[in-house]
This record gives sequence, C-alpha cells and structure tokens, in this order.
Amino acid sequence: MNEMRAQRQRANAQDAAAVRAVIGRLQDVDEWEGRRLAQTRQQVIAEAQSRRSRYFADARASIEDMRDRGETLAAIAELVGVDVSEIRAVLHSKGAKRPVAAQPGARGTARANSEWPRCVRCDALMMDPEDRPRRGRRRLYCSDTCRRDASAARMAAERHGTPIRVIEVPRAGSFAEPEALGADPSAPVSVTALDAADIASRDEQALCLLLVRLTEQARRKDLDRATLTAARNLAKAVYPYRS
Repeated sequence: MNEMRAQRQRANAQDAAAVRAVIGRLQDVDEWEGRRLAQTRQQVIAEAQSRRSRYFADARASIEDMRDRGETLAAIAELVGVDVSEIRAVLHSKGAKRPVAAQPGARGTARANSEWPRCVRCDALMMDPEDRPRRGRRRLYCSDTCRRDASAARMAAERHGTPIRVIEVPRAGSFAEPEALGADPSAPVSVTALDAADIASRDEQALCLLLVRLTEQARRKDLDRATLTAARNLAKAVYPYRS
C-alpha cells in the first residue's frame, strides 16, 4: 500500500513538473509575442517616417523646379489644385530637403540606415535596444544560443573536415549586389555539418544509427568531452525512459 502511494506521488510529481514547465514556456511565449509586436510596430513607424520623408523631398523638388521657372506659390497651388497653405506646409515640413546627387556607396549607406540588422545564424530581425552596435562593432547574433551554435558548427567543421558556411557581412557604407544570381543551378550543393544534423533529427532511424556510432566511438574513447556530453543529451532525448 505504501509502495503504491509512493509510486502515485512520484507520478504526480513528474506530471506537476511537466505542467510547471509548460506554464513557464507559455509565459515565455507571451513575453516573446509582446516583444515582437512592439518591434514590428517600431519597424512600421520607422518605415512610414522614411516614406514620408521621401515623398516630401520629391514634392519639394517639384515645387522648387516650378519656382525656378518663375511660378509663384499661388500659381503652383492653383496648378496642383490645393490651398497655398498646403504648399507652404510641404516646403516647411521635416525631411523636405532637396535630394543631393547620388554618390558612390550612398545606396549602401541608405540601406544600412533603413534596414534592421539580422542575425547571421537564424536570419531573425534584431530590433531590441541591446542589439545596437557596441563599441563600434556590429552585433552578428541575436542571442547567445545562436552564437554558441555557430561556434559549435565551426568547431565541428574544422574537426571533421567538412566545409564551413561563410557568411559575409557587408560593412556600413558599402553595398554589393548578390553574385549568386548567375550561379549554375545544376552545380552540386555541399552539405554542412549543421545541415546533416538537421536531416538526421527528422529521421528516427538515422538518429538511432547515429547513437550507435557515437556509442562505439565513446567505447574507443575517440570522443572529446563536449561531443560525449552532447551524445548523452541526445540519447536522453531519443530514449527518455531508458536508464
């Protein structure tokens, strides 16, 4: 009787821990949702301001061209079909400056100033205040997880001799058109260690074969400490009820 009660209590404790973990994850999702909605709102506001500035600049340039031809503000307002006060508002609005001539690298500068930075690992937008460049250096990763994953992928590629995926981050003030448009579509695509891990994670049989091979290497003591720890965690995830 006492054994059955203890077993029931252990089962209840495990279920309670699972519910507690799920509730914590739901709270994390709520916080993530609020943060992303705020980021999206900031992005929309910034894009709207940028568009207004461009439109005001175009209207200011057209008005100045007509004034150079000898037209008055009243005549311009009559041609446009609006009141003179609206023409004056366009001339005195913020951002309504005559656009300067394009200079080399100006396109890259505008692109760098208007677009939010993206994580080079997961391509996520980084719009939090802490994502701003620190000490003049641009932040490449959105989180410590992406930074650790990228470091682990590089170490695995160097250890096993697999190709490393190189991501080129453009510098501020320079912009280069992508050269991948003229690439040969029939050329073979190299599979990195990260891609292989992603493929294996979708196939249960492949995971079992991977664990068998890792077990053999562990018996021969061919695995380093980090790989052995990762293999143990993977085995616990694949076989959660195995002791």
